[in-house]
Amino acid sequence: MSTQKLRRLVVAAAAAALAMQAVAAWAGQATNLQERVSRLLASPNLAGGIQGVVVRSLRTGNDLVSINADLRFMPASNMKLVTSGAYLSLVGMQAPFTTRVVTASRLDDNGVLRGDLALVGGGDPLLDTAALKGLAEAVKRAGVNAVSGRIIGDASVFEEQRYGDGWSWDDMPYYYSVPVAGLNANENVVRVTALPGRRAGDLVRVTRALAPPWQKVRVTALTAAKGAASSLNIGRELVHDVVRVDGALALEAPEADRKPEPISVEEPPRYAAWLFRKCLAEAGVAVPGGWAAGAAPRNGRTLAEHTGAAAADLMKSLNKPSDNLVAECLLRRIGLVKGKAGSAVAGRTAVTEWLKSIGVIDRDVAMFDGSGLSRQNLVTPRAIVTLLRQMHGAPCSAAFIDSLPIAGVDGSLRNRMKGTPAQANCRAKTGYVMHASSLSGYVTAADGEPLAFAILMNHHNARNAQAMAVQDEIVLELARATGLGRP
Repeated sequence: MSTQKLRRLVVAAAAAALAMQAVAAWAGQATNLQERVSRLLASPNLAGGIQGVVVRSLRTGNDLVSINADLRFMPASNMKLVTSGAYLSLVGMQAPFTTRVVTASRLDDNGVLRGDLALVGGGDPLLDTAALKGLAEAVKRAGVNAVSGRIIGDASVFEEQRYGDGWSWDDMPYYYSVPVAGLNANENVVRVTALPGRRAGDLVRVTRALAPPWQKVRVTALTAAKGAASSLNIGRELVHDVVRVDGALALEAPEADRKPEPISVEEPPRYAAWLFRKCLAEAGVAVPGGWAAGAAPRNGRTLAEHTGAAAADLMKSLNKPSDNLVAECLLRRIGLVKGKAGSAVAGRTAVTEWLKSIGVIDRDVAMFDGSGLSRQNLVTPRAIVTLLRQMHGAPCSAAFIDSLPIAGVDGSLRNRMKGTPAQANCRAKTGYVMHASSLSGYVTAADGEPLAFAILMNHHNARNAQAMAVQDEIVLELARATGLGRP
């Protein structure tokens, strides 16, 4: 063998040895990271629960941590990652929700519309008083001075099921569990404020913003002495629009005890119709008739139209505050656009097919709603990370990633991981229902390695703050890590 050939063999062998050492070092780093995460999950606060964690390099696709990766967990609001990813991928960026004002009635020479006027919902979860005022002013500009008939709220774009499968009945009075409709207004809530009476022993005083006339209030709450503990409870009777205020509110109670409580309305289309009638009156359009939920005329003409938020803004309204109404309307919109109906069932079917197309197998996801309120939802950590990697490289990735809360900055992560390497670095979706807590998203390691992670925790008795503390520590381990990239 020639000297030159021998030299080439020696160089090749040395290079191979160095490569093997680098691979071994990388594997050691990954193993050490998994061990550190496992130690954090051994927190006594999580005893008796089941935890799953997957951490994946977005550059290589390698899993750096895999703990119970294929077990199915209740994801809580991590289900919104599935809903928002599917919506952006299936419906797209250029299809806003549209609300219309429709009539088939004749407008006489005095500007009187001789019949009903319909407010036709497009499923917009963000339709509010400002938008309704704009529609009312447009109706006035169209020459309408009065409506002889009623205001009809048409929610037929979505099917009638107002609550998700597996939702808890005792959540239904509250803002996070409002009924879902094809016509919504002001997030389908009335804001109720209680104030102390003049002296101890008096009933508390109650005010409501934009409350419909059929909503009743039952107050049994009493004013407590100055300095006493407040125990105020504001809720709503199921099936009926009756607000209940009980407990006690101390004289000079701090502002935190007196903040408005958003309470759900029972019939969103009826509420929207009443609110629109009010806006019409303010715009100078008299409506002596009433309001009701119903169907718009099929051959009606459009007098005014409101275009809802762009998809990127919808995603921020969904994920940063973790808005359940937005999630449920998006799921039904997916069903309307890609399925057979504006229903949760049609939406779930379309989302499941999309998940298959990105490599998530059937058994890894059981989807029952779009928000994560349902305790029937199940998903594996591996499925969440597969979705996160897909969305990271998708054409709509900016809208998806920008919608996620930023650690220590905004949304549901604004008070977490402040002053750490994860602040303004980690973007992730939180999630919580009783005995289930989750955090999944993106973070960049100290050496620049981009990572996707899913942390799902179920069946523990810990307070959510204790579960979140472990999640934050895991993310900090990822943000501080070095040497994770395969050579």
